[in-house]
Amino acid sequence: MKFYKKGEIIAEDGRKEKELFILMRGAVAIYKGDVKIAEFNETGTIIGEMSLILETERTATIVALEDSEVVNLKISLDLLIEKFPGIAKSIMKTMAERLANLTDNYWKLTSKTREKDLQEFDEEEK
Repeated sequence: MKFYKKGEIIAEDGRKEKELFILMRGAVAIYKGDVKIAEFNETGTIIGEMSLILETERTATIVALEDSEVVNLKISLDLLIEKFPGIAKSIMKTMAERLANLTDNYWKLTSKTREKDLQEFDEEEK
């Protein structure tokens, strides 16, 4: 377990690390550039799993929003599945929930755009 002070970077965009994190106490945010794209404060939240699964560089930066304790789990995906199947299952569930939320948000955004386009079309036809 590692302690991070408020404002401290936990993981940085562009770095290639085989590591994921489990939030034990505190709050963290995920940033893409200077835009906050997510915030987590629930004990047991798994973060940083994408680069581990995809074996790529980190796609965002994780920052402690307040003093936080985080378990840093340095492990390969294959070993994670073999040794910690419960965590692997939790990651799959978390990713599915995040994808469902993203899909819903995308649908809402595109629905508003389609409604606006239809209104503009109707006004042009009049």
